[in-house]
Amino acid sequence: MNVLGQLGSAIQGSLFVQSELNKAHAFIQEHNLPVEQVDDDLHKQMIALE
Repeated sequence: MNVLGQLGSAIQGSLFVQSELNKAHAFIQEHNLPVEQVDDDLHKQMIALE
């Protein structure tokens, strides 16, 4: 895979993670859950939600 392809994949992956993190934050706020919101780490946020 060339460099531009790898860069595109990395950007797409980053956008997906950011989108999922935004969905998690919206869910927390919508349901008024007493869960700390982790800004930059989707995996930590999922652990906090569990």
